[in-house]
Amino acid sequence: MAEKELTLNARVGDLERQLAEIRGYQTQLNQSVANSNRLTIWQFISFTVVMAGTLFGTLAWISTSLREELHQTRDQLQKQIERSEQNMKDRFEDLRQVVLSQQKQEPKR
Repeated sequence: MAEKELTLNARVGDLERQLAEIRGYQTQLNQSVANSNRLTIWQFISFTVVMAGTLFGTLAWISTSLREELHQTRDQLQKQIERSEQNMKDRFEDLRQVVLSQQKQEPKR
């Protein structure tokens, strides 16, 4: 019976040692998982910041481009209006000259 107790004690000792090893391994795994989770959170935060910066940068670039395009279009329209006005003035002046020349050619009554 003493042999059985020794064998059982040795077996219990082995099981306790294995249990301690498993607990140590579990603690290491828990730390590793916690570190991985922390890293994943920081990566997500970094990704979010980069995407927000990219979004705002793109929006700023697009709005600047559209603003420049609108200014160019407005300037072109203004020039076209000025040319049309000058053209109309020139045509009225031509018409006035024609009317004046016709009036001179008509006999007075």
